Amino acid sequence: MPRLANSKHERFCALVVAGRSPGAAYAECGYRSKTPGIQAYAVMQREDVKARIAELRTSQAQQVAQIDTGPDLSTIGITVGWIASAYDRIKQCAIEAGDFKAANTAIDGVQSLLETERRMIEDKQTSKAVTPAKIDIHVLGGALDRVASLIAESKSAPSRPAMKALAAADNET
Repeated sequence: MPRLANSKHERFCALVVAGRSPGAAYAECGYRSKTPGIQAYAVMQREDVKARIAELRTSQAQQVAQIDTGPDLSTIGITVGWIASAYDRIKQCAIEAGDFKAANTAIDGVQSLLETERRMIEDKQTSKAVTPAKIDIHVLGGALDRVASLIAESKSAPSRPAMKALAAADNET
């Protein structure tokens, strides 16, 4: 199905598929209403909107399936050790920058990696089929985005010693 002719309806569909509530999506599309939830319900009942949302969700599911069945990440240098190292670097930079939420997220990522490794070792010892490690790409990507912003910040105002070290480490890679 091609994009909807009404650009607001197209955007509404994309926002709903992205996880927004219909009322929030309706308001974000620029519609003005005292009852956005009711108006959004009316838009959601349109056959073209229903079909477009279904199509976008199917496309999104296919993209996720391609990620899950994609190439082994170790072929491009992403190994469990590399990820653990990246999490450690994120944790250190986050602590030094005072961003303890990002530091806790990095620690949670390392704990998840350790649990996966432990489970894999147990599976090998009991001759069970080994389940490949599942890494939450979105969490890792968010943490790496935070590190990238810290690096950019350090390059523009490298007054903190930790930021200087991070910028130097980034220039080496």
